[in-house]
Amino acid sequence: GADYAVLEQTVSRFLVHVAELGKSPQTWGLLHGDFSCGNCVMHQEEIRPIDFDWCCFGYFLGDLGWAFAVKPISAPLTKAFLDGYQHYRALPKNYLQMIEGFFIESCIRLLSWQADDPNRDFPTLSRFVEGTCRKYLNAEPFLLEWMGEL
Repeated sequence: GADYAVLEQTVSRFLVHVAELGKSPQTWGLLHGDFSCGNCVMHQEEIRPIDFDWCCFGYFLGDLGWAFAVKPISAPLTKAFLDGYQHYRALPKNYLQMIEGFFIESCIRLLSWQADDPNRDFPTLSRFVEGTCRKYLNAEPFLLEWMGEL
């Protein structure tokens, strides 16, 4: 009931934010599709992605949202990652809110893969809705807090 309504509102807000990005060479292109720490290796002091099975076209920030949803890292490493990312691709002014939107979209996608089991219980769904979706709807940053920065 109430959780579903908040999820619907969150997805609607996310779609508005995505529309604001537009599809330009700065925002849209070829993605890894499953970018995470588990799909990266070190080679001569460089981090290199591997496993391109889910390669697709999409918003570049989508790979970042997915990476943080699949394998959370600490807030300091998140900040360092984003600083390093900006050496290769500029981030929009509202990048944290945009990444948070893609993070939520990725979490919902992960949940939906498990939702086909009618006996499956999602005890953390209410916490996700209250602690993450509501903050997103209220434009309250949450990602760095979620990653462990208090």
